[in-house]
Formats: sequence, C-alpha cells, structure tokens
Amino acid sequence: GQHRNQLLYVTTADLPKLPDGEYYHHQLIGLKVQDEAGVLIGVLADIIETGANDVYVVQNDAGKEVLLPALKNIVISVDLQQGVMVVHPPEWGG
Repeated sequence: GQHRNQLLYVTTADLPKLPDGEYYHHQLIGLKVQDEAGVLIGVLADIIETGANDVYVVQNDAGKEVLLPALKNIVISVDLQQGVMVVHPPEWGG
C-alpha cells in the first residue's frame, strides 16, 4: 500500500478548475468581505452548507457574525489574488 496516502500530497493547483464564479471553500475562508462602497464587513470565517445554497459566515472585528447567503445577487465579486470578496448585503430592514 505505498500509494495509500498519496491524496495528501495533491496541491491546490492540481484541483480541477471550477466553472467561473464557483470556488472551493478553502479558497474563500479568510477572505476580507466588504460591501460595494469598500466598507469592510469582516472576514469569511466559515461556510455553512444548507442544501439550497451555501451561507457565508462573516465575522467582524467585534466577533459578531453576519450571515450572508451565497447568492449571485449578494456576492458581487471574488478576488482571490487580493483576498477580497465584495458583497451586496441584503436589506434586513433594521
């Protein structure tokens, strides 16, 4: 069984390319999340899979969590080079 552990050595670069606009969770965790005005909302701390759509858990400096549905009309852009996700937070009427 010399090949048993070889999966551990697959680098991120060897993963198949996902369709445009889709990302692996490990690529998104840790991204800075900001709105279109450039205001920092927090850092993407976790991704919850609900079955319908993923939910991004964004943690701000105060440790407060903001939940954002991973929808096309919410997530404006993802820049893995810059490490930034731009979102359009839903209006919760607060």
